[in-house]
Amino acid sequence: MRSHATQGTLVAWLVVLWIAGAVCQPSVAGDGVTLTVSRGPAASQVTLSWSGKQPDYEIYRSVDPGALPGVAAEIAQTLLTTWTDSPPAGDLWFYNVTSRPQVLDDLLASSTDLAGSMETLRMLDESILYGGQFINSAEFLHLSSRSLLAMTSEDPFPPPQAPAGLIPPNNPYPGITLEDTYYDRPFTRDEYLALLRQLDDVYIASGEYPSSLTVQGTTAEVRYAELVYYAAGLLRAREFQGYLPELWNRYIISAEGLVPWSTPAGFEDYTSALEQSDGTAFFPNHSRRYYGSSAHQYSMLKLARDIYGNTHNAYQAGEKFYDWCLDQWLNTVGYTSGKTQFWGDRSGWEIENHFFHTSGVPRKIISHLFRTVGIPSSTAGAAYFSNQGWINIDTHAPYGSDPLDNSFYYDPVPPGTKNMPHPTSGDDFIARINAVSGLEPVPAAVEERTSVYINPRDVLDYGAPYVVDQSGDFDTLVLTVKSLKGYLYFSSSGWAVREQSDALGPLIQEAHARGKKVYAGFATLADRQTAGEQPDWLQKLNEYSSGGYPNLNLSPCVQAYEDQLVTLLQNLVSNYEVDGVVLDYLFFANLFGNTDTMGHADCPNGPSWMADEITDYATTLINTIKAVDPDVETVVTGYPFAIENRYYGLSPVEVGHQDLQALAQVADEIMLVFPGTYWVPIASPYWQTAIFDIRALTGTDPWVSFQIVDEWEYTPRFYRGLARFVRQSGISGFNLHTTLSGLGELSPALTRSQWEKIRAAELH
Repeated sequence: MRSHATQGTLVAWLVVLWIAGAVCQPSVAGDGVTLTVSRGPAASQVTLSWSGKQPDYEIYRSVDPGALPGVAAEIAQTLLTTWTDSPPAGDLWFYNVTSRPQVLDDLLASSTDLAGSMETLRMLDESILYGGQFINSAEFLHLSSRSLLAMTSEDPFPPPQAPAGLIPPNNPYPGITLEDTYYDRPFTRDEYLALLRQLDDVYIASGEYPSSLTVQGTTAEVRYAELVYYAAGLLRAREFQGYLPELWNRYIISAEGLVPWSTPAGFEDYTSALEQSDGTAFFPNHSRRYYGSSAHQYSMLKLARDIYGNTHNAYQAGEKFYDWCLDQWLNTVGYTSGKTQFWGDRSGWEIENHFFHTSGVPRKIISHLFRTVGIPSSTAGAAYFSNQGWINIDTHAPYGSDPLDNSFYYDPVPPGTKNMPHPTSGDDFIARINAVSGLEPVPAAVEERTSVYINPRDVLDYGAPYVVDQSGDFDTLVLTVKSLKGYLYFSSSGWAVREQSDALGPLIQEAHARGKKVYAGFATLADRQTAGEQPDWLQKLNEYSSGGYPNLNLSPCVQAYEDQLVTLLQNLVSNYEVDGVVLDYLFFANLFGNTDTMGHADCPNGPSWMADEITDYATTLINTIKAVDPDVETVVTGYPFAIENRYYGLSPVEVGHQDLQALAQVADEIMLVFPGTYWVPIASPYWQTAIFDIRALTGTDPWVSFQIVDEWEYTPRFYRGLARFVRQSGISGFNLHTTLSGLGELSPALTRSQWEKIRAAELH
């Protein structure tokens, strides 16, 4: 808070009034000078300033009286001798009244450009524009770290200029050992401030910044390059969103020094974490996304290094990426031409482990692997090496061949980078996110379920106690117990060969002990193992265009498969105290949304049989559950697809072929799944229309499920605001999921940073 001063003879009187509590902001004018005294956010913090005489000064906390001219010395002396709350100790600062806000304003502008540049080029800027002049990264780090500390403590804001002669370390990219336990979770606000405090202590002791910093209380190191990026990113978040982040991911901004090769000079933007990945004609309502590549996420670097192992040649490492991705795509996971339940995200943790859907997904995954280790690449299917030029990396054609010989390659050579301009505070996407984040949360209705959708790897890798701990005040956990691949994660006599580890039992025990509910997510008409073993049971996706597209979608007209599901559900509800069952994939997975689905040789004839068949299938499965335990709640998920601002699942003759009106008469709840992030509110968000429409059709409020992403601009505050926004439309359940929530075999559905975001969301 700023204050203004008058005659020195008034100072003692003002301070007496201040200490006595007679006024909060005493202000007097005289002889063209104005003085105001005001208390800062901390008990021992006082601010004074005055105007009307030159120079204008502001005093923050306290000052060295001998360093100030005239009346300033008298004011400072009075403060030091009469301020009784808790006199400030340590360094004493003063500076021109116009400099303090200008320091912060200049830093915020600099941080936006610097963070965006480092995400685009994956390297430090040698010169950073600050207040109309250029400074180096060490000077920026000095000003920004001290300003971040001053925002949250009694630390003084720094003078407008960093100390003279401050230079960056010789090697800002030293090789360090990355520790999983440190890098796979985010900083809390207290943790990143503690890191900045430690950094400041090192600077005070040595007068310079280190190449890397061993974090107090751990053996983990953070490199200078990441420290600069963290400071820039935190200030940018403060500029964009108006507050310092509650959580901040521990990004690895550059692969330099962490891999045995360097990025070819001049091709750095092909390693960018920023990429144009939506806004296409096919998805006209995608919100603008910044991070089309997961290149700067720790999880991606760890995966890449695990794949290339001891390889020291970039070209050979690329071939290992190619072989691994081909194996994962065709042999380990498989792919489908129909939409998977939680499909939608195109970046980050989800895409690096999500091989379902068409060949476009592994094309992006390969490119992300190359980018994360500093090898220039394009998501069109090409990578650049100094000795080879641009080569093919797309799995439709041999590794190392000419990209133009690949009929699936769609870019010129060299390809365009497709990088988006880095985020700025005026972007519409930021405005949309802030509009949601600014909404105050409201309590959930008594009957509303707040839940998170996970898969068995969350329980098996992290442990049931961790999962329940991190679920915070969410009252329900939805665990996929029959996965897309067809494996079971509960004990059942119905299909012993498919059983994996029991994730359901430990989760129920831990959750029920803490008063939380557990629902079992159950994939119905999607089952890759069965599709491979019984290809004659598959849905015939489209009469004229299904040739050559493998799929994992089974026909609801095959009685043998339906009988198998009935047995599994009887076992599930009999053997476990589940509170509910969520039936997923009860739809026809039409290829590209065509409506000429034939279904199967055993299916009825005619143009409108599909919706009735789906409803009958749901009725059989739900009656099976209720016959064992009528108190188990049943939920059917809607077809997860939206285009042209419409939720297609609302029409039984569109893609999916679900009659939600009929299904709502059979199931206890309908869950509308909104994939991706293009559901961030626009003028008339389609999810809101869908809620209104489903209520008009069924007379009931739906469950809704939104995708949680691992990007910095989606804060816990955003999800709190989103819950309120959606509740205003009328819902019976609020759910969060990721692209991986329907899977069990590849990795947890949520990273540790996403789990911490869940815990901090506090939706109730």
